[in-house]
Amino acid sequence: MLSYGIGECGKCGSALRVLKRYGHELYVCNAPSGCVGRRREWVDDLVERVVIARLSKPDARDLLRRDDDAAGAHARERAEGIRARLAEAADAYADGEIDRAQLSRITARLRPELDEAERESARTIRGVAPELIAQLPGPVAAERWAGLSVTQRRALLIVLGVGVRVLPGRGGPGFKPESIAITWHADE
Repeated sequence: MLSYGIGECGKCGSALRVLKRYGHELYVCNAPSGCVGRRREWVDDLVERVVIARLSKPDARDLLRRDDDAAGAHARERAEGIRARLAEAADAYADGEIDRAQLSRITARLRPELDEAERESARTIRGVAPELIAQLPGPVAAERWAGLSVTQRRALLIVLGVGVRVLPGRGGPGFKPESIAITWHADE
C-alpha cells in the first residue's frame, strides 16, 4: 500500500482509504460520497514507475540533497506549538472556560496548520538511512528500489515530497494513467 496516507481525492481533497471490492483492493475517497476510486495495484505501480524513472535521471541526487535541516526543525517546532495550543483549548473546554462551538472552531482552524507543519517536518531525512539515500539515485535506481521495504519506499516518497491525487475519471474499463496526478515538492 505504497500510496496509502500519501494519496488524496482529486475532487474533494479527502484522504484515500483502502477498500476491498470484487476481489481487488481499491484506493477510495474517504468522504461519504466516495468521489473517486482506483485499483490499488494500478496506482502504486504507476507511482513506482514514475519515481524510479525520475530517480534514474542524472540530476536525481539533487532531489535527495537536503540542506533544509533548519526548515525541518522549524516545522517540527511549529507542529509542537500547534499541538500545545490544541491541548490548551481542550483543557479550557474541560474546565468550562470555553464551549463546544468554540473548541470546534479552534480545532477546525488549527488542524490544517498542524497537518501542513507535520508534512513539512516529514520531508526531512530523519528516519531514513542516509546511506540508502546516497545509493538510490542513478542508473540502478530500479534495482535498489526493488530491494526496499514498503515502509522505506513510503518514507522516501515523503522525503521527496511526492503527492498522489486520484482524479475523477471518465467511465470505461481499464486503467487510465492520466487519471492519477503525481506531484513533487519542487512543483509546489
